[in-house]
Amino acid sequence: MAVHTGRAVPKRIWGPASEGAMLENALRSKRVRDASHLDITWEHSHVVADEDGRAISCCVYGAPSVERVLEHASARRRCTRSRPVVPTSTSW
Repeated sequence: MAVHTGRAVPKRIWGPASEGAMLENALRSKRVRDASHLDITWEHSHVVADEDGRAISCCVYGAPSVERVLEHASARRRCTRSRPVVPTSTSW
């Protein structure tokens, strides 16, 4: 069982993406996590489209550190732009 000391919420801008493309992004994230980031737990995601049709996601992860969330994001990167991870715990 993973030991989480906090949560982090990365915000990603994907550009125009269909619902199927966003599902593939989620599946790719799970494959990367299962292969090398088992200490990270995905909790839930919110995906919206902005006025220009770009898909934007905010995902909540439980993790031992912000660095582990950043490593996971780097290993699966396909988005056009990523905002800094927002830690939701002061224990990091």
